[in-house]
Amino acid sequence: ARAEAAAKWLAKEPKKGTVRYTFKEEGPLGLRFSKDIPPWILVVSDGSPAAKKAPRVPVAGIVIAINGYEITEEKGDMQEVMQGLKKRPVILDIDWPVDQDLPIVNRA
Repeated sequence: ARAEAAAKWLAKEPKKGTVRYTFKEEGPLGLRFSKDIPPWILVVSDGSPAAKKAPRVPVAGIVIAINGYEITEEKGDMQEVMQGLKKRPVILDIDWPVDQDLPIVNRA
């Protein structure tokens, strides 16, 4: 059921203010996350896959879904969802920080 929900999530366009990032390269994405649920992006390492995206993954963006699995407090399966970061391809839906101009594209 969760996999079905994730597939439906990914079949829909990202909502306004969200950019969907797809990473196919093996190795670290170059992101450091807060412990919040959903997590904030604290650091984007220079030269990393996350930094090379256009638009660059934003510091202070909020990761609302990984591989279509929505990150919410009540699910309590944060570890499992975060494990998805190790798989490739990995798809991150990131809510754009309100204090930064929203890019024209909603996928990168």
